[in-house]
Amino acid sequence: MKHNAIARVASSLSFSLPPLTPTLTTLCSKHTLSRGLNFTQRGYDYTCSYKRLFSTNASTKATTTTTANEGSFLPSKRASNLLSISASDILPINEYIKIREQQILPLRRTIKSTHQVNVGPNATFTFLNYDMLWMQIHEMLFIEKGGEEQIPGELEAYNPLIPQGNDFVGTLMFEVGDPVKRLAFLKKLGHVEEKVYLSFSNHRILAISANNDIERTTPDGKTSAVHFLRFPLDELQVKEFSVLKETQPVLLGIEHKEYPHITKLSHDLVKSLQSSLTTVKTK
Repeated sequence: MKHNAIARVASSLSFSLPPLTPTLTTLCSKHTLSRGLNFTQRGYDYTCSYKRLFSTNASTKATTTTTANEGSFLPSKRASNLLSISASDILPINEYIKIREQQILPLRRTIKSTHQVNVGPNATFTFLNYDMLWMQIHEMLFIEKGGEEQIPGELEAYNPLIPQGNDFVGTLMFEVGDPVKRLAFLKKLGHVEEKVYLSFSNHRILAISANNDIERTTPDGKTSAVHFLRFPLDELQVKEFSVLKETQPVLLGIEHKEYPHITKLSHDLVKSLQSSLTTVKTK
């Protein structure tokens, strides 16, 4: 992804963050929906669009990827290719508006509650999939009202984040409410994106950048507040992950010396990730 595309995605995928603090709410009143942000310099801006785009009830729970409240609409069920989103997959905005409140927003909350995990007190990791990115593209079109001319730019920004059937892709975000403390915190986490791993069975997979052309740590050692990461799986790992049982843990960890934290993925999330491997491979 190009730098401006990455910044656009970062500002919009902030739905993985917890509710804004009063301090951030004040800041966001000045910077709401700022686009093309440099996250290594303006660490709080990524939370601003979250307030507008993704204010949801964080207590929403889900036991499966979809529920009866979402109706029968699921973007991936109507897609001919789950490896990318094309212009033909985009609904006319008037059609999207008709289903947004009753189907899209409940679906997004449900998927978010399953795919988002906390890693320690200040980090959130959100595993992305086709449905989440399809909805995000439509939300951008709904809010910015750029019409058909806006579509190519959104596809360019979000398509690189769609899992390809032999990997998992997600966003790692760090959030500290106080700007001064945030700056000090991020300066301690240089190259943290190189210290993120996923482990299961006898496998340990280090994350790699999903946007290799962009350096996420500044020369003075300050990391970005948001990282786009990919966990590539080889053929054996795909096979073994696909048949994991509930009793077999999947762990997501950060082994940076300044932020050593680990979390266990829920069984519902593991099932969803398994489905992304098997479903994409059979489409």
